[in-house]
Amino acid sequence: MTLPEESTKKSAILSQFDAEQEIQKFVKAVSSYPAHFASNPEITFEEHLLHVIEDARRMPGEQDAERI
Repeated sequence: MTLPEESTKKSAILSQFDAEQEIQKFVKAVSSYPAHFASNPEITFEEHLLHVIEDARRMPGEQDAERI
């Protein structure tokens, strides 16, 4: 495999990894929104999703996860 092909393959794998991480955050927000809404009915789903994303960024290891 040549370097450009290897780089393209690695980029595709990283893109898939990033997409999977975003999907997981969205699913977590969907599943946890009802409980948050019950205690704070003024919070929109978008605000809740942004909180879930921020919390995930603060979690140790997620941003430092070893990438392929």
